[in-house]
Amino acid sequence: MENRIHSNIFVLFVFVFLCGLSSGTRAQNLDSLENIVKTGQLKSSEKLRLYHDLSYGYAYTDFRKSVFYAQEGIILSEKENNLTMTGAFYQDLGIAYYMFSNLDSASIYLNTALEYAVKSGNKQLEATINAVTGNLYAQKGIYMEAMRYYMQALPILEKDKKKEQLGVLYGNIADLYQALHNYDQALDYYSKAESMAIEFDDYSSLSCAWIGLSDVYFEKGMYDQALEYAEKALKILQTIDDQINEVIALNAVARCYYKGYQNYDQAEEYAKKALQKAETSGFPASKAVSLRLLSDIAFSKGKYKKSEYFAFQALEADSSDINLNSDLIFNIALANIAIGDRDKAVDYFKRYTRLIDTRANKEFQSTLSEMQVKYEMEKQNIRIAALEKEKRLSDWLAIMGGILLMAAIIIMSLRYRMIQNQKRLGEQQAFQQMQEQQLAATKAVLEGETSGQSRMAQILHDSLSGRLSVAKMSLSRLKKNHLPEFEIEREFEQTIEILDSSIRDLNRTAIYIMPHSLAQYGLKTSLTDFCKTIPCVQFFFFGKDLRFDSMLELTIYRTVYELVTAALQHERTTQVNIQLVLEEHHVSLTVQEDSRDFDAPVFEDKVIMPIRNRIKTLNGTVNIYYPEEAGTEISVEFGT
Repeated sequence: MENRIHSNIFVLFVFVFLCGLSSGTRAQNLDSLENIVKTGQLKSSEKLRLYHDLSYGYAYTDFRKSVFYAQEGIILSEKENNLTMTGAFYQDLGIAYYMFSNLDSASIYLNTALEYAVKSGNKQLEATINAVTGNLYAQKGIYMEAMRYYMQALPILEKDKKKEQLGVLYGNIADLYQALHNYDQALDYYSKAESMAIEFDDYSSLSCAWIGLSDVYFEKGMYDQALEYAEKALKILQTIDDQINEVIALNAVARCYYKGYQNYDQAEEYAKKALQKAETSGFPASKAVSLRLLSDIAFSKGKYKKSEYFAFQALEADSSDINLNSDLIFNIALANIAIGDRDKAVDYFKRYTRLIDTRANKEFQSTLSEMQVKYEMEKQNIRIAALEKEKRLSDWLAIMGGILLMAAIIIMSLRYRMIQNQKRLGEQQAFQQMQEQQLAATKAVLEGETSGQSRMAQILHDSLSGRLSVAKMSLSRLKKNHLPEFEIEREFEQTIEILDSSIRDLNRTAIYIMPHSLAQYGLKTSLTDFCKTIPCVQFFFFGKDLRFDSMLELTIYRTVYELVTAALQHERTTQVNIQLVLEEHHVSLTVQEDSRDFDAPVFEDKVIMPIRNRIKTLNGTVNIYYPEEAGTEISVEFGT
């Protein structure tokens, strides 16, 4: 079971970032600032600044006061026709609602704030609002949108050389890369954030960077380094009396002891301290993360009722994070399997599956990544549970049911798309009778897509269903306890191998449908990653690392995928070379392979023809050559 702390880190960086917008008066006692406001002996500009400082200052501790001073500021700034300050106050409202986990209201106020910032021409305020909005989408788990807002803020800060605020934004971007499991990029940006924090003696931001580095090393399995950075951050936060961020550091230390060293007592001690601090600070997101960790620890200690109790408490504290929410429901399902309440376990497994489906509709690639991480955690739990004979069998059956449900969802989705494509094809045939040439090309593309989806569905059905059925029978034999003791371990290992091969098939299908690196970074990165996985394939890139229409990028990626797959099916293929040239108005792809044992007519009919028709619909061309020595050379050209 994995404990996430990303959502709390996002919250932390919002406030450090905004320090650059506020005056030095924020350091004063908030009560003193309120007394100054009440005197009434102030100019409008002075009042606006104090309202802003009070609204922002109380966002940490008092939601009601924070909203009150923001609303007073909006009334006064609109009266003064001060667009910049009106935008700043709407931003304050967005932050107040964000900090208290009302993300929908926060989004509305931040959008309004951004409109005022653009109208006023205040680029600094515009950058700040973009960064805060990015954090909001990151907390929602909509990572692509979060990155878009971060990248709108980044050039403004770099142009103005706002190093202190840049350091915080680097931390935000690092958090996002970490949430996407891109740990090398995350390390790079955390290191940048760390350097900037040290340069400005910004201990709060430095502690954030260290917590982030702890989290990355934790995910990489480097638990000594993870614990070292978490403890360093905790020491700083206790010194500066930052209770909100101290909760994050305590949770980071706790989970290092929990997963890294299996020291459940020590982990529980730190998690309880984190919960106590979270309840004192009054932030539901921090409290939910602490309770989630306590639920995990209780389960590992065999206290299943307590695990379920903590999971329910976490859901009650904050249910706005869909990732955390789904993990808590999964905990409840597992706890009830261990307790023996099968009906309740099935009910929560169904809820868990619905949440996974919701996440898939929002961000398909993120969901698959989460499924893989979750499955690895489940597999680890199986190995641990193998030491407890009665509980082991129940866990296996429950996890098998979850995998079957996930596989069924994907198969049904593919088949539904196949039916829709066939229906669309029929409608186009009736409607476009006068456009024979275009119809032929469209029909070929649709038939190719339908064939590919049907093939993927069939592969999933044939391979996954068969192997999972074998695994199910194996588990049944173990449950009946008819096997000799010495054969149980062998039977268990064979079942694990079947599950491993099933998830590999699932991942390969997901990569073909929509590779994560293609959507996030473009053709150069995605093809580089793909070619690295195949020893006999070399990739050469020329031109500029540009982005194009998503359909064009996906078509080029799948063309490479299909040509490489076809080449590797020839037994005498020893080398495949892929060359990609990207220019502003031209894209060129060349795939060369040296096989000697393929049937050229069959190759052109089965492989090249579907590719040619698909590319033709995007106004591209395909040419194929047969060098005298051996093999083929396929050239694809697009004008953009």
